[in-house]
Amino acid sequence: MEINKNQPAYALAYRKAKTRVKTIKTYYFMLLGYGVIVLFYFLQNSPDPFFSLGPFLNGWLITLWGVFMALYGLYLFIPFFRYWEERQLEKELERIKKNTKRQTP
Repeated sequence: MEINKNQPAYALAYRKAKTRVKTIKTYYFMLLGYGVIVLFYFLQNSPDPFFSLGPFLNGWLITLWGVFMALYGLYLFIPFFRYWEERQLEKELERIKKNTKRQTP
């Protein structure tokens, strides 16, 4: 069965694809920002550093931010993590359907 542009399934698929592309684009911008901040952190040689929180705290912030970016990347690019929410929603809907069928005489 071929999907026509006038069908609701096409519109839903298009919206999902557009949202996914926007999310991936946002991730790449976040990754670029992380790279710029890390570059500034490692290139600072002046007595008045760009980050004034101290080298220990700066290191922890950059490390935690990097871990967050890695986990978010896993969520975006590995289907198991990305579709977990949809699978759970389908399971819950099936459970509700089964309970509704039992209650109707």
